[in-house]
Amino acid sequence: MSPTIANLRINHLQNQLSKLRDELYRTECDKEELKIQLTEVTAQNLELKQKCTILTAKAEESIHLKDELDIAREEASNILRLSTTIEQLRKHADEVVSLRLRCSQLENDNQICVQRLTELEQETRLDGNIRSKVKAQARLQIEDAQFLANEAIKRAELAEQNLLKIRQELINVNREKECIFSELTRLKSCCEGLQSCAQASNYDTPIMESQMLNLQEELCRLRTSMYVSDMSSGSNMNEVGGNTTTTTTITTGILDNDTGFVDDNDVHHFNMSLTSQNQLNTNDNDCHSLTVNDNDSSSTHNLQTPSTNSYHIHVDKDMNNPSAATTLLYTNLMRKLTQKETDFIEMEQKYRGYLWKAREVIRLLERQYRQHQHNCPQYKRK
Repeated sequence: MSPTIANLRINHLQNQLSKLRDELYRTECDKEELKIQLTEVTAQNLELKQKCTILTAKAEESIHLKDELDIAREEASNILRLSTTIEQLRKHADEVVSLRLRCSQLENDNQICVQRLTELEQETRLDGNIRSKVKAQARLQIEDAQFLANEAIKRAELAEQNLLKIRQELINVNREKECIFSELTRLKSCCEGLQSCAQASNYDTPIMESQMLNLQEELCRLRTSMYVSDMSSGSNMNEVGGNTTTTTTITTGILDNDTGFVDDNDVHHFNMSLTSQNQLNTNDNDCHSLTVNDNDSSSTHNLQTPSTNSYHIHVDKDMNNPSAATTLLYTNLMRKLTQKETDFIEMEQKYRGYLWKAREVIRLLERQYRQHQHNCPQYKRK
């Protein structure tokens, strides 16, 4: 063997020897600790033995005490039973006394009840006569209630029919309103064209005259349509309120702003503005820039009635300024249309109130009829 290998083995053996020595030291230390623990455990064991002897003695004493407690509990239970029986006997004695008193009272009550039965027999005989009378009255009341219910149903049906008629009339008025709005827009466009033409031309040209004639025809047609719609709305309101007489006064003159037409003061201001416009346009003779919508003027239809011809003749002579009169007419027409809408809404609400009242009357009559059936004995027997 080479010396290097031997040295390595010697080193290895030395390391193992040092490890074994360390382990031997540790085991000796553990051994000493275990010895110390053994002495402590033996001491604890001795103490536990002493405690065990003491506890056994106490257990024997507790057994004797438990037996004594059981005996005392049995005696206490017997005492409680005896006390409960004594109380029950006392209660029974009190009940016997109260029952004797109750029997005496019942005998007296029995005598009173016999007297009362005789009185009730007499009252039943009288009640039989009263029932026959009440049945006859009830039959009459039932017939009256049925008659009132039928009348209320008929009124409700009539109210529903009237409501349907009013709704149809409202639809027609809305259609007329749409037509009037279209005419107003057309009139406004014509007035704007006239304003543009009046600034650059003379008033006495034939084109301007034809344009003003077309404007006057439009205004007349709008007034007649508004007058006819006013007459129809007035007749409808009289039908809703139940008034059979229709008081409609037809004015052939010029009306005020609340009715939608032009007042005399407005016509005077209108003529003054017309003269000022003619004075401004006397120096201008160029008429080639005028544009007239002949198709719209030819397509309009003049719906004039005898009651409004005088008004048309009076206003057509003076309506030559489109700026003030058309705006006034436009505002008045819009005001009238809004007033008509509110009137028709009020009519519809009124008819709904009538229907609601009729239904409430029908329900009340049905409730009274049911109560009468419940109270009558002949219906109960059935």
